[in-house]
Amino acid sequence: MAHRLLSPELTEAMLEPRVPPRTDDVQPFYGFGWYATSMPLGSETRAVVSSSGGGRNVLLGVPADRNLVVLLNNVQCPRANEIAVALLQALYEPLTD
Repeated sequence: MAHRLLSPELTEAMLEPRVPPRTDDVQPFYGFGWYATSMPLGSETRAVVSSSGGGRNVLLGVPADRNLVVLLNNVQCPRANEIAVALLQALYEPLTD
């Protein structure tokens, strides 16, 4: 990964899970501005970071692979996260005819 703005150490610190989720919450750990979790993508489980704008805009990425899904909405969309996850998973599925 090219590091033009932040050093590798600061990038790692930004993406590292820092604040644990509340016991009554399903949210993943929170880093510095990003939720940090892992999810099965293709044949592996990968570290994933995400950020959302209250259900309107979603950024969901796999830093190690330099993949990022950006979903921008003009209206409230209760399924925005679900749609972004499906798009990210599609990047890791083998192509079929």
